[in-house]
Amino acid sequence: MFRGEDEAAREIYLANRGLEIQGSVWEDVVREDFRLLREAGLDHPLMAEIEAAFDGDAP
Repeated sequence: MFRGEDEAAREIYLANRGLEIQGSVWEDVVREDFRLLREAGLDHPLMAEIEAAFDGDAP
């Protein structure tokens, strides 16, 4: 997404919902990554869209 490939990023983030990664669920891992990125001063509108989709607020 930070390279301007929003559609590809969206597909990856949404396609892996429910995947287990080392005892965690994909959505939780992504949320934590997004939190760390924001703490580092990096934000992107797609991050909020993905989080909303994870919460069932978007397709």
